[in-house]
Amino acid sequence: MRAHWPENSLIGMEEAVAAGVTTLELDVVIRSDGAPLLSHEPWLSHEICTTPDGAPVPEGDRSWNLFTMSPEAIAKCDCGVRGHARFPSQRPVPSFKPTLAELFSRIQARASDDPRFGRVRFNIELKYRPEGEGTYHPEAGPFAEAVIDVVEAHGMAARVTLQSFSAPALEAVHDARPDWSTAWLVEHDASVSAWLDALSFTPSILSPEHVFLSPEAVAEAHARGLQVIPWTVNDASRMRELLAMGVDGLITDDPTLGGSVIRDVGRTVK
Repeated sequence: MRAHWPENSLIGMEEAVAAGVTTLELDVVIRSDGAPLLSHEPWLSHEICTTPDGAPVPEGDRSWNLFTMSPEAIAKCDCGVRGHARFPSQRPVPSFKPTLAELFSRIQARASDDPRFGRVRFNIELKYRPEGEGTYHPEAGPFAEAVIDVVEAHGMAARVTLQSFSAPALEAVHDARPDWSTAWLVEHDASVSAWLDALSFTPSILSPEHVFLSPEAVAEAHARGLQVIPWTVNDASRMRELLAMGVDGLITDDPTLGGSVIRDVGRTVK
């Protein structure tokens, strides 16, 4: 929803559901107290965030490390009021980094007056990289367990897919909860077989960068029993091409556009 609202924000998630989104895609890192926190990077982004004194975070400055900052320090930083230069239609509104637990609680509270909030699903990306262990996040196992604990505490397991670009993170999820839905995010060109060979198990969903998808790749993935949900598609003509290939869903920064295209082509997707 970052085409219109700050990324990984509570208001952005609520507005996305209100706009008809059926699955919320979000990113989580780990805070210093072990809580999963909604954030695309494990540090404050120079593109969107300000420090407690209101100054923009300098480019390349990773000292604002969310894994070492206290919850109180993080709460004093804003990641919405500046807007986003790459998304000129985004509304510049104050936005703090919420925990995954806060998001679930907000969605559950809204379900009492809007049934869409009681049905919406969550694609949660674990922002884990092996080289970041001990600096920006814990090891893959504890990272996965921290997210699993929050999901289970809120009774959301049936509505959650855990996804990652990192094989160790996804393996940790599968080891802990082999029956949960998982999505393998891939960002390089390869065959479906090569993508899947990186894992010891077959995930529920294959999510390549959309530029690497072809009708043949979609058909092969479907033949292997996987759903195909590419990322991140913000162009209407490309959305139509992918839907014509038979993809099962789209990850987009602009769900308003995506919903319009899906309605135009008469498809039901995730």
